[in-house]
Amino acid sequence: MPALHDAAWFAEQIGMSEDWVRRNSKRLPCHKVGRMLRFSEDSVRIFLERTAIDPERLSQTERSRML
Repeated sequence: MPALHDAAWFAEQIGMSEDWVRRNSKRLPCHKVGRMLRFSEDSVRIFLERTAIDPERLSQTERSRML
């Protein structure tokens, strides 16, 4: 069974605040244990894959903003 971590850990892994994680928990890959949110290392990987941007699909303006 994978280790489960709290919202503060997940927030640190993805570079967001714990408050942001709690506000967006319905859209995040997590486990709910009672009222507590728990995240695995796979949760981080899944989140990063879902939010990755494909530069080929961006407009020229959006690409230039990334640089």
